[in-house]
Amino acid sequence: MRYFLLSILITLAACNRSPYISKSEISKLTGDIVEKLLKKKAYNVDNNPDNEQSIVYTTPKGKSLAIFKKRKEKFTLLRKEALGDVKLLGFKFIKTSFDYSHVSMVYQKNTTYYLHLLDSVKFQQKFEIKKEKLKKIQFQADPTHPRDEMLFIGETIYRYDSFRYIETLPESPLFAISKLTKNGEDSWIIMKNIGAFTDQAIITISFPDLKGKDFRKHLKLTKKIPSVKLYSPGSVLYLRDKTRRGGTYPSIEINKLSYLRNSLMRLPLFMSKEVGRILVRTVFRYRGRLYEWPLKNHNESDSMLVTDQQGYAAYEINQEIE
Repeated sequence: MRYFLLSILITLAACNRSPYISKSEISKLTGDIVEKLLKKKAYNVDNNPDNEQSIVYTTPKGKSLAIFKKRKEKFTLLRKEALGDVKLLGFKFIKTSFDYSHVSMVYQKNTTYYLHLLDSVKFQQKFEIKKEKLKKIQFQADPTHPRDEMLFIGETIYRYDSFRYIETLPESPLFAISKLTKNGEDSWIIMKNIGAFTDQAIITISFPDLKGKDFRKHLKLTKKIPSVKLYSPGSVLYLRDKTRRGGTYPSIEINKLSYLRNSLMRLPLFMSKEVGRILVRTVFRYRGRLYEWPLKNHNESDSMLVTDQQGYAAYEINQEIE
């Protein structure tokens, strides 16, 4: 009888144990003095299928967010962000087109309000929000893409394009780089249209670290595709201001017709590890007009964008994407 009661007590203790990481474990892994746990939620915020634990807690220096992964009954710290002396107003998650979500926090720091979005690795983006728009921050499912949520700040719509949340139009095309590898002859750049159909997209991929005629030691096309053209340094290029000029570094132009929602643009090529930085951008048709991807958001700095040799805004990629 004694052993039976003991086994019941052990079972009850195991059942009552919280599935969340404890204050002492957070202190050990982060090095922080944890005073109080404010928010805790298990949600998938990375490329792995398992849920991570996102915890907001207070320390003597202010509030912090930490994201943990539980592996074989042990927690590991994936990311920590010190928020400082802020007043937390909201803590949610927003779904992306990539089978994981982002942590979303709304908080006040001094007299300024922010929407702060981040994942479990290194992505983060901050929007400064006017006080009157705090109640107008909404996440809504895309009716034509239910795994993806749109971010509304007032009347402006944003969607995540694998680099950042970008202003977009309802049911417009939107592009994302799903793969970029530098494996010599077996290199790939794959772009996905995660938005609506467009009848034409002109994709430009350029390589600012390659100069001179010897660039072909590091970059060349491996397959003849009529819609793909490689421009050498010195080739005459059309600029955004409608003038023409010789290019200073190589670029590849892909004329993609009938770009369907969720379809892929697959570009096989030879790329060495020494290719360096890669710039990517697109000009596309939508409802009879030409638009550009990416574009600067109205309420944030240019820090996420660079300008390519043709005068267009572009994303700069410094690492491989699997």
